[in-house]
Amino acid sequence: QLNIRLGNGDYSYPWYQAEFDPASNDTTPFPFVSSEANWLYSASGNSFNWHFTINGVLTDALDVLLPISLTDAPADIDFDGERYLFSAPGITVALTEDAPRIQRSFYSQANLSPISALSHTIYSIANSSGEVVIPDLQLDNLIPLTPTDIAVAVVQNEAMNAAFTTSFMRSYQPRNPNAAEFSANEDAVSLLLTPAAQVEQRKAMQMSNYTLVTR
Repeated sequence: QLNIRLGNGDYSYPWYQAEFDPASNDTTPFPFVSSEANWLYSASGNSFNWHFTINGVLTDALDVLLPISLTDAPADIDFDGERYLFSAPGITVALTEDAPRIQRSFYSQANLSPISALSHTIYSIANSSGEVVIPDLQLDNLIPLTPTDIAVAVVQNEAMNAAFTTSFMRSYQPRNPNAAEFSANEDAVSLLLTPAAQVEQRKAMQMSNYTLVTR
């Protein structure tokens, strides 16, 4: 799926949504006005059970490439003899100092004796193998021996900075902060955003060049 937006100052306007047929490599044509210099695009799709979104600046020659290599290997949690590691081997990112791989790792762990449950979200920079060290929470009955609801999101931006990273983290704010429980794609602990801050968060994500992969 391909969405075209027009950026004008602090605002971004929806313009056209195009459908891509992978069988024929045909994309529904869309109107393009060269006099408008600030066009944006958002391309999304699925590959090897991963969902990807590519956001960038549109030029007269649209060539959307996925800069991340994907395989069908799912995210998992392993123990290396000393610590637990959250790994996402199905994602291979070309790491650079200016464009690190920011990863959101999520899992749940429950225990029946005593009855207890943990939902753990980690934001971090993953290494080249897609591994993130799970901090020791000093909860011996909730170590990730049999984790469930494992979810991972990896984002890479051409100029990763604090503003973009904050916007990425804020995008997982619960839709209903008063809900009794949250999904794997919502942070139970997050900042309460004002309506103005929510607009800034959406603007930062819509008007930045980045690649986002989730599963």
